[in-house]
Amino acid sequence: MENHLGKTTLSSPDRDSNLDLPVLSSRAQHVTRALANYATEAVLDSSGSIPSGILEGNIRSLGNYDECLKATAGYEKSLGFTSQYCLTMLRLDTVDKGSGGKVTLDRILDMMTSGRRHREWNNHKGLSYLPECSRFEMALCLPSSCSAKDLEATLGRLAKEATKDTGLHVEVNVEESACQVSSQMKLRKGDIFFFSIIIFLVVLTAASSTYHIIQTRKKKDKIITAVEGTSNKLLTAFSLPNNFRKLFNFYVPEETIKNIDSIRFLSTLWVMFTHKSFSAMQEPWSNKAFLSETVKDISKMVFHNSMLDVDTFFLLGGVVRSYTMLNQLDHKEFGYFTGFIHRYLRLTPPYALMIGFFSTVVVYCGSGPIWYRGVVVQSDWCRENWFLNLLYVNNYIDNQRLCMLQSWYLSADIHLFLLAPVLVYPLWRCRKFGILLTVIALIISIILPAATIYFNKYVGLASSLISDGDAINFTKYVYYPTHQRMSPYFLGLGLGYALHCLRNQNINIKKSICILGWVTSLLIQAAVIFGAYRLIQADYKYNVVEATLYGGLHRFAWALSVAWLVFACAKGYGGFINTLLSARMFRPLSRISYAMYLTHIAVMFMSSARLRTPKYMDEYYMMHEFLGDIIITIVVSMVLHVCFELPFLTITKLLTTRRHPNK
Repeated sequence: MENHLGKTTLSSPDRDSNLDLPVLSSRAQHVTRALANYATEAVLDSSGSIPSGILEGNIRSLGNYDECLKATAGYEKSLGFTSQYCLTMLRLDTVDKGSGGKVTLDRILDMMTSGRRHREWNNHKGLSYLPECSRFEMALCLPSSCSAKDLEATLGRLAKEATKDTGLHVEVNVEESACQVSSQMKLRKGDIFFFSIIIFLVVLTAASSTYHIIQTRKKKDKIITAVEGTSNKLLTAFSLPNNFRKLFNFYVPEETIKNIDSIRFLSTLWVMFTHKSFSAMQEPWSNKAFLSETVKDISKMVFHNSMLDVDTFFLLGGVVRSYTMLNQLDHKEFGYFTGFIHRYLRLTPPYALMIGFFSTVVVYCGSGPIWYRGVVVQSDWCRENWFLNLLYVNNYIDNQRLCMLQSWYLSADIHLFLLAPVLVYPLWRCRKFGILLTVIALIISIILPAATIYFNKYVGLASSLISDGDAINFTKYVYYPTHQRMSPYFLGLGLGYALHCLRNQNINIKKSICILGWVTSLLIQAAVIFGAYRLIQADYKYNVVEATLYGGLHRFAWALSVAWLVFACAKGYGGFINTLLSARMFRPLSRISYAMYLTHIAVMFMSSARLRTPKYMDEYYMMHEFLGDIIITIVVSMVLHVCFELPFLTITKLLTTRRHPNK
């Protein structure tokens, strides 16, 4: 098996892994003599050692990755092998010796692992939402002639001898993928194909931009002037001047719900922060105990209970779908299948490009001790499951091996987009029946997750302290499936209908009612965020009723509080909040929100997977890194939006928009 990471290849040379200790000893003597003449210091120096601060969670000794891979540089022919970096994983536990020593060892191990050593599956690969607090790791630099199985067998025997009669049990695991040697990059067919697409897009963008500039100069007009005509719109679809003009157009049509742009962008930032927390919890820290300490601080619940961000997206999606569809029905422009085709073509081109990036060249964008687990596994899943993404069924099929962690939402959004007319059309056709049907649908959408949690004894929300098994069951059966996430979307459909009916009316809301609405909205948000404090504590004993009530109601409650914000601001009762959220600066930021949603995972995962040493984590460091990720993501997203998303959006509109000559 080979995976190519920049100039590093995860490889396993042909070698016999069924070696006994005498053979290994003989080989080791030969290797030792050879190394003594060349690179002994570098090989030894680059291996890991027992670090300080292990009681604070500093249990991942990564050594010096780059020094190890360069240790035998220039001596390979003389040695007959090259240096190899192996990251060994140790699982520590206690054995009952009938004495108080076990209690002491258990307490020490719990301190080292933040109490999670019996809650984590250290052999999982790629599940980037699972914290890693009990993963003991030790880096070793050794000759490439030694296989991972050889190393595992030898270290296992040594650990058994060293811990004999101590009450400590050590299990050693060394995977082939955890051993890396320096190697030249080798492009695969898929990589070449993806690079070819990028080159073609660059040429197309250059040609379209040149054509646009020439046409504009011929008209003796400014470059920013739009070129009219369908054929010219197609030819200038990839024009950078044209697309940058569209991106930074701050005009807001009167019929637009003005605060949605800001809420969409701010929710995107919240999603990014949630995923940043996920990637950070898998990183090696020198103070991993910091994670369990923050759980005890109720003020940090905003961070620990941040998975409500997507429910805001679902609400907004429902509002826009309902509001737009009702306008189309009023003008007899609604088409179910043409609407779906437009939606699919709107979402898929930039999505497919990012899937291609994850499937191919992402593995060449870095290297490091944890690069394989953090990036290469994700890339492998994309190569295997890319078609599930493009069919928008990956939140149901093989949803624990997602190509792009955030992609489940896009599938759910498409499903709900297709389902929406079942509720919106009755609202337009027969108000009373439509409202009744929507209320029934809302009740069912609340009952479904509650019933799933109750009958299967699932947790009500995910947190950093629940077991890996509970987290996997929660995401697989409660968090990802569309039918479990419908309540915010259905509420959004109802809100969109209300805004449509009142779009040309100035409604009069009493000041007392307005204040009550805002206070209630804020109290609901506080209750949803901070009300889960007990549920995520280490000493919390599972209660199925609490889990059911919170799991079934909190997403709807959150969406209800945001719905008031959208409605009040849209009808002029938002005060300074409406002034802030309706600021025109959010217009271009909202336009690149989809591109940010697609790209931010790559930015964050590559940043985490490149780590060479454990880092000290605190609130300042977290925000410092997060702000850096925001800037990089915005820049990358602007490129994706201007060079790819916007051109295909222009083409899609030209191909799917109905012609109305009389208008």
